[in-house]
Amino acid sequence: MVTALWIISLLSGGVALGDQLRRPASEWVAADRDRSYWVSLTIIASLFCLGLIAAAAYLMSVVPQLGGAGGPDKAFRKQPVSAPRPSPPHPAPPAPAQPQSLWAPAPAASNPPAARAPLPAADAPRKLIIDFDDD
Repeated sequence: MVTALWIISLLSGGVALGDQLRRPASEWVAADRDRSYWVSLTIIASLFCLGLIAAAAYLMSVVPQLGGAGGPDKAFRKQPVSAPRPSPPHPAPPAPAQPQSLWAPAPAASNPPAARAPLPAADAPRKLIIDFDDD
């Protein structure tokens, strides 16, 4: 278990140390940070199983101030916002199709209104006829 922690500490410290050494001195001066302090802190911390903590501190506090290309914070920086492009006009939707009837209307002469049976009035009494005769 201790060996795994020490390996993780060395690996994370090595990654941070590699990032510290590849950056030019001009970035360190512009960020007002001491390169030799962070390099020595990372090496000593890695030897005492604290490399992960030193690497995290370096990545969270120094790298954002250093800037430059290739830093891990580059993906999280705000990019300049450009004006949105206007969208092309949408074509007008097609007119809805008229439903077609499956039945042709009846000719007016064959079913005149006078030939229909009159409807009973709504207040007319109704009769219920029940026929029990089976003949």
